[in-house]
Amino acid sequence: MHFRPSLMFFSLCVLAVFDLVNQVTVLMHSYIDRGHFAGGSGGRDGERGWLLQNNQIDQSVISSFEGALSGGFNFQVTDGLNFAPRQIFSITARALIINLEVNKGLSIFPGSRKPLSSHDLRAVTNDVDSAGNRTITFTVVSSPRLGRLVRVNSDNSTEDVSVFTQKLVSEQLIFYQHVDWENTGWTAEDSFMFTASSPPAVLGPEDFHITISYEINEPGRQSRLLANTGAVVKEGNKVLIDRSKLDASNLLFKLPKSQRFSYEILFQVTSLPHHGTIMVGERNITKRKPNFSQYIINKFGLTYLHDDSESLADNFTFAVWPNPKSKSSTKPEADFLEEMFNITVTPVNDQAPELKTKGLRLKVLQGDRLVLGPKNLKVEDLDSPPEEIRYMIIRNPNNGFLAMAHHLDTTVHHFTQADIDNSQVWFIQDGSPSSGVFYFSVSDGQHRPLYKLFHLEVIPISITLVNLTDLLLPQGQTTIPITSAHLSAMTNGRSPQITYKITRPLQHGHLLIENQAVISFGQEDLDSGRLSYHMTNLTASEDQLQFSLFTSEGNLTGQTLSIRVQPLLRVMSNLTIANHVAHQLKRKDLDATELANRTNSDPKFEVTEPPVHGRLVRRVGQGTVMEDAILFTQRDIDQGLLMLKSHANLTGISALNDSFTFLLSADHITL
Repeated sequence: MHFRPSLMFFSLCVLAVFDLVNQVTVLMHSYIDRGHFAGGSGGRDGERGWLLQNNQIDQSVISSFEGALSGGFNFQVTDGLNFAPRQIFSITARALIINLEVNKGLSIFPGSRKPLSSHDLRAVTNDVDSAGNRTITFTVVSSPRLGRLVRVNSDNSTEDVSVFTQKLVSEQLIFYQHVDWENTGWTAEDSFMFTASSPPAVLGPEDFHITISYEINEPGRQSRLLANTGAVVKEGNKVLIDRSKLDASNLLFKLPKSQRFSYEILFQVTSLPHHGTIMVGERNITKRKPNFSQYIINKFGLTYLHDDSESLADNFTFAVWPNPKSKSSTKPEADFLEEMFNITVTPVNDQAPELKTKGLRLKVLQGDRLVLGPKNLKVEDLDSPPEEIRYMIIRNPNNGFLAMAHHLDTTVHHFTQADIDNSQVWFIQDGSPSSGVFYFSVSDGQHRPLYKLFHLEVIPISITLVNLTDLLLPQGQTTIPITSAHLSAMTNGRSPQITYKITRPLQHGHLLIENQAVISFGQEDLDSGRLSYHMTNLTASEDQLQFSLFTSEGNLTGQTLSIRVQPLLRVMSNLTIANHVAHQLKRKDLDATELANRTNSDPKFEVTEPPVHGRLVRRVGQGTVMEDAILFTQRDIDQGLLMLKSHANLTGISALNDSFTFLLSADHITL
């Protein structure tokens, strides 16, 4: 076996025993079989030497090697005075080999051009470390029959190629161009033969196969016909659909050449366009007459007439098949192709912008900022996108300013409907309590602008008492919590902190938070139950907490919370007695026993308003003598001394309501 020469680099490191010796010479005594060295200086008897300085060879040593795969040389090292023993340096070479790692072939739609890539064709060498520096060249030894190999240049021009590199393939600059339509048919196979080389290695020849078929599904191609490009029409206009836009004559390639002349290509519209009409000459394509032929398209073309609606797209669906000229034009049960023909409508700006918002109004909290959204301001134009509907502020708001979301501190005078739809337009209220307006125009750039007034309604910041319930202090008790069940407020402002301040001192007690007297407190103190009322005058029957409420944005003044002492007394409700009959009041009717126990005294009842239709009397001693009971005690009731005599005039009625009012007191307590 014979190998072409190859170059090898090697290095040699020698260690000198003495630091003073810094120059060492390597002497070669015998050479590689079928090889030689490059570099170094000649010596006696054919010796070749390399000077080493600082223990390193002063230049590259290159070995050129050919022939057998192994060899070597003898060498000796000297510093000029001393000689090291001779050494043998062995060399083993490895053959360079090219491997065809990928040869998948190519699939292509007839008449098109497609690049070869490293996913289709890739050759590599076995020297992995140096592979990136090697050039692998493909040489075409047998060209394709139905197409040609071309290279695409930087100016997009093409040139035929028969030699190219793996790098060009990886960069997808080598293309297969199909050119021979006549001999292709519906499906055909093509190929080219090539060799691959990277000296000294050669591979091949090898075959690269190419499938050409109308069945190929390629990215970006939705049709299996020669042409189904769709059409573009101006709104309300018409467009001619000719052979360059719709051509199914390639369906004849499914037939043998001898039969093609006796067939024609027929179309049947299976779904009519939604926003227009298809015509052949003066005849409309309808559900009852949906057929036409490729011959008609080639000679006259089809006409699509748009209905002048605001639609931007339309389409119709058709079935197409080769039909014998001698038979009726009936769509077969199978063996037909169905596709869609798409129509793009170019809009015409013939519609003026229309205001869709009924009430041009924005409610904003005093001092707040709010998005001006499509619910507040919406203009639509069937011909123009929101980006082309432009607003101009003619007169600025008198209670704030408009700004864009990314610059809320800068006044803006121009914006679009798209800005409004995307929540980019804001109104910044200046804190004044008055409502305002701004005057604007809006246009699509083609029609006369609309001029409108937009109202900006300011909602004043307010504090509202949502709970103001009397505080009931049980008689004999001195302290009771004040919670949000008695006192609660809310605000519509941005600051949620509400502070209560006493505006007039309490007469019979004071407020406490953690046993410390306070004259102000917050809503959080009420919510947490930290606030309490402490009564210092137990003879008082009521007190009043007069206060005002404040936030950083507003206030509410002149409010009063009533504090009432709740008597420790049980009173019979709906007591019913007979007329002209004395009723003895018992403990179940009027009971202050709990108050008596708590104060260790006999509670006293002082009548301040006697009954209207009767008398409240008390028996004197053990006899039958009765006296008006202006003052009596719980003990009198318990002993059965208190009587209620009625003398009502019940003429024409069955019952009357009556009552009496009294003041209940015990030692140091009055109610």
